[in-house]
Amino acid sequence: MSLWPFRPVGEVVEVLEWRTDVLRARAGEQRHRLRERPRRQWHFNHEFTAEEQSAARAIVRGASSFLVMDWVRVVYVGAVTAGSSVSLAMATAGYGLAAGQSVVLWNGMTDYEVCTVESVAPAALVLAFVATPRAATRIYRLDVAHLAVELSITRPTGPTQYASISFESPGVDVPAATAYAQYRGHDVLPMVPVAGGGLPESLNWPIEVFDNETGRVSTTRGRDLVDDKFMMRWLYRAAEDAEIQALRAWVASRCGRWLAFWESSWQKDLVAAADIGAAATVLRVFAPAGVSSLGRSTFDLEIVAGGNVWYRRVTAVSAGPAVGGRPTFDLTLDSALGVAVSTAAFGRISFLRCARFAADRIELLHRPGEGLSVAVPCIEVPVP
Repeated sequence: MSLWPFRPVGEVVEVLEWRTDVLRARAGEQRHRLRERPRRQWHFNHEFTAEEQSAARAIVRGASSFLVMDWVRVVYVGAVTAGSSVSLAMATAGYGLAAGQSVVLWNGMTDYEVCTVESVAPAALVLAFVATPRAATRIYRLDVAHLAVELSITRPTGPTQYASISFESPGVDVPAATAYAQYRGHDVLPMVPVAGGGLPESLNWPIEVFDNETGRVSTTRGRDLVDDKFMMRWLYRAAEDAEIQALRAWVASRCGRWLAFWESSWQKDLVAAADIGAAATVLRVFAPAGVSSLGRSTFDLEIVAGGNVWYRRVTAVSAGPAVGGRPTFDLTLDSALGVAVSTAAFGRISFLRCARFAADRIELLHRPGEGLSVAVPCIEVPVP
């Protein structure tokens, strides 16, 4: 097994890929995870000198499996002593490190050492053995991988050659998910998607059509829940390392299409029309312009006011009295807010969707010096 020691240039594409069997019925769906862990792919571009190109060809010829560095994140920077059971003081959460895994102490293409992780604690990483002490080094996590796409080399006129290669790791350890906020048995999405470039959404009823080609067309809904599909995008700058790693952990924690989560619309879908008392369970809101119905009698809300956030189930909707000449709806909440909130104090009342990823293959685009870009297709799912 050989280390692939060439630093990529330009953007790096990281792919996490699961397999999920989704069975959709009229009133619900069942999802079965077919892969316990995702497969990770790395897509690299390189610039080679003639000597480096020769070295790359030799590595590919001499090995069928490779150790591939997670170049997008440094695990540790500092001094490392030599010996057995070398302990490094560091916070280990979110790196996907585990006992038996390999890491590399990196000081350059001709100065590195591959080590085995002996144990991982919340505040310490212990290496089984280090042969050479280093006053300063960088440590990167390694994936055991095979070639997914061949080494492709272009040799234009001049000293620089260009190459591309892809690796696939069949069973990676992924960053451990943090304790996300929970609502009705599912995690709540903690990262606000960016609206730059637009957030496409579509809404459509799956229908069954009965048409004898001569008479009236008859249609019936195929499911009890509308197909609400949407795309979520995130873009983080390179300096926002903590946010980048939190997003990588979130994407990994969903296991492709398997795990559902709650997602807010992040906008003012409804506007409060009256104050609400601490023990009250009826929230009065203005009817959206031009509608006489919200299109549903039960749904979930995210209510933001005065620095507080509440998640509540609406169990009934009824027409309320006009306020200032505008029609209203009275929403019956499954429990009181516990705090009195005036009309002016409401910050945002947003619809909550229970959703899942609509794809088992998620691409994360890393741009050196720029940051991380991710786009994930999602779909609303029924709540048991």
